[in-house]
Amino acid sequence: MGRSLDCRSDIFSLGCVLFEMLTGLRPFSADNPAATLNSLLNRMPRGIEILHQKVPAALADLVLRMLEKDPSRRLPTLGDAIVVLRDFCDGVDVLRLRTKHRFLSVSAIRRGLPLLFTVFLGLLMYLISEPGVSGRQLRVFLAQPEYYREGEDTPMDTVIWSSVVNGLHLLGSIQPILYHRLPVEGSDPAQLAKLAGSDEWINVRFQPENPLGNVQLQRIRTGDGALLKQVQFSVPKEYLSQSSQAVLSQVLAIYRGMESRQSIGYSALSYSDYSRFVEIYSSLNQGVGDRQVLFNKLDKLISEAPGFFAAEVMAVDLAHDLFSDTEKMFYLERAKNIIGRLQFAHPNPVVVLQRKALLSIDSGDIEIAEEIVNKISSMSPGDPEVLLLRSRIAEHRGDISKALSLVTKASSMASISWSAWYRAAALAIRNGDVDTARDKVDKILNLTPGNTLALGQRGLVELLYGDVDRAVSIYKRLLEIKRHRSYLVNLGLALMLKENYQEARVNFTYALEIQPGHRVAILNLADAEMALGNREIALDLYRSVLNQKKPRGDEGAYGKMVRAQCLAHLEEYGMAIELTLEALSSSPEDPEIAYQAALVYSLVGEYESAIVNARAALRRGMDRRWFNLPVFRNTPVPDSLPENNENH
Repeated sequence: MGRSLDCRSDIFSLGCVLFEMLTGLRPFSADNPAATLNSLLNRMPRGIEILHQKVPAALADLVLRMLEKDPSRRLPTLGDAIVVLRDFCDGVDVLRLRTKHRFLSVSAIRRGLPLLFTVFLGLLMYLISEPGVSGRQLRVFLAQPEYYREGEDTPMDTVIWSSVVNGLHLLGSIQPILYHRLPVEGSDPAQLAKLAGSDEWINVRFQPENPLGNVQLQRIRTGDGALLKQVQFSVPKEYLSQSSQAVLSQVLAIYRGMESRQSIGYSALSYSDYSRFVEIYSSLNQGVGDRQVLFNKLDKLISEAPGFFAAEVMAVDLAHDLFSDTEKMFYLERAKNIIGRLQFAHPNPVVVLQRKALLSIDSGDIEIAEEIVNKISSMSPGDPEVLLLRSRIAEHRGDISKALSLVTKASSMASISWSAWYRAAALAIRNGDVDTARDKVDKILNLTPGNTLALGQRGLVELLYGDVDRAVSIYKRLLEIKRHRSYLVNLGLALMLKENYQEARVNFTYALEIQPGHRVAILNLADAEMALGNREIALDLYRSVLNQKKPRGDEGAYGKMVRAQCLAHLEEYGMAIELTLEALSSSPEDPEIAYQAALVYSLVGEYESAIVNARAALRRGMDRRWFNLPVFRNTPVPDSLPENNENH
């Protein structure tokens, strides 16, 4: 009802738990949320007669006192409950609320003790095994208003929405969820909040009036749509700075009790700062614009507006994505610099530590990453993000099966987003588990029809293990939506399988126009040139890959295989084999690594080793057609595998 709360609300909650444990029934459940709310406000507990019949009087009276609807008549403190329970165990009925059971016999007490012990043992186990939302960071989703995508926002809209975003970052116990994804057609904020795996979402409404504007902020529980808290207040439309302060203070108010322990000082930002933030966020959210250009704009914003935590966290996330995409050390170093400042200033340590762990994995500092993840787990027990981080660590170490198991476990949790299914699909593809990959992709597309990330994964499944013509169709469709480097590269690979080397070369060239210097795109272009008979051009391209600055730390099995293939083409056989053995050792179950090893051994002329690795790749799901490429002309890869063939 929106009234102020005190400890008696917790007493009521504990009463509900005890009632269900003693009777097997939830005291106020009904067919729908509205009926449940009515039962809570107006009805006696369902199954109260069972409580009276099966439970000793003193214990039943205690539970009913805890469930009094009027807080003034409710048991005042849990300390009183402890006294009653202790006296009950000692055979003293101090409440004497029901005269017909005023005096309990010793035998009745003894009969009740096992039940009481069971009740509280069960409660203890429940509290230990189910940390729930209260044991971890609260995940709060904020949807960008539709009018930003339509270009109809006003200056005040910009300030209000951005201030709510920044306000969430000022809270020490909240993980703000702001996914930079293409909007899902036909989805309202409530549906988007569910897709994002949030516990709650914030609804923001602004009604401009003269001279003041009215703002409404609502906290809504994602699971059942219950309104948890609501505030309405006025802001001066002509004074944007004061309006920003008002919105920030009200965000803190609706999450009172979740502020960071440290004293938070914040200053209002200018309308120009807010506008720049919204412009960058909108471009990311719609999947438009050059991400490197957007990062430069964001980097400039945070240097000119210190303390804009929402912008700084977004900059770290974008830098991580750009490093993963381009392998340019600049983005990794810049992200580390921002994190170095945030860890002393940001009020939410878990938000910072999660990103610090990701950057440590990017750098190959796995032991440091594990220490950070363990720290996050102790600070936010039960947080599914911990499983996702551990999955990334396992993936980096080449244990794809473990990585897939961890991310699958995380994706089964109600508080995780569809992006966990996306990671599960990607890992299943690497593990050669085609059925799991297809299942995860289908789940994403059922939830978010038209999801371009999921469509890209579906294309990859077809490219590696399925129908190459379908892969071509999928990537051509995606390129009509957006010209992305990965779509062009994968389309080129599909065309290579169809022996259309000329058109494949065109697509690899386009990919490099979008992202100059990308190693995999250069390697693929070199392969196309080699297939077309342009040997010298191809060799120059292989050299250009090797001349690129090697990433610091562990570059991973894929990075090693990229260099190994280039060295093999350049007849640097010793180093090529050494890198291949290192990659196979770190990722022994990865079918693509086995395939690439077969390719290197074929180039080197070690045909027996090539066949062994080709068989391993085929056994783990790699499609036979990949061994029809020109590089395998001298390698007699069998059409079928012998039964009971062992890995070597």
